Amino acid sequence: MYQKIRLFPLRLFLLPGETAELHIFEERYKQLLKDVMREERQFGIVLASPINTRNMGSMVEIIDITKEYPNGEADVIVKCKELFVLKKFFTEFEVGKSYAGAIVEDFSFKDFLCPDVLITEFIEYNYIREETKILSDRLTINQLALKLPMSEAEKIEFLKCETFEQKVGFLKSFIRFLSILEEQEKRTYFSLYLN
Repeated sequence: MYQKIRLFPLRLFLLPGETAELHIFEERYKQLLKDVMREERQFGIVLASPINTRNMGSMVEIIDITKEYPNGEADVIVKCKELFVLKKFFTEFEVGKSYAGAIVEDFSFKDFLCPDVLITEFIEYNYIREETKILSDRLTINQLALKLPMSEAEKIEFLKCETFEQKVGFLKSFIRFLSILEEQEKRTYFSLYLN
């Protein structure tokens, strides 16, 4: 489905369910904030980076305004509701609005229950990190992805995975990579600490 949305280009990409804090200080984005607070509280964040070759973006909802400043600046917390693909960009959302807008198409992002092998990899990774939080619920693959420290480029790569097997393979490799980094960091720390 196509829709016209208000747009905030940033060097940020959020997956569904992920949150971020934004400091709104530019005049055009202070105007965007006022407009969305009067209406649906939603706007799009498009990843303004050469790595975003698929023109992906995150539809976010303002879930809290943590601080408002006398000059109109604000600190807000946003949560990604869904993803989109940017189809057409406008420098002005509409006449008289200084912030950008776009025509976007919903991006279908399938989710699956995590297989046991992936949960095991994640538990072993947390053990290396000495984090002993117990997983209370059965996680989906996308929920597990939110628990991993992925860069914007890694999130974009994850989105290229369309099938269950591709998503499991990507996350399995990524968790193993993180585990190796954690182990190397510990060895380096202990060798420096002991000397």
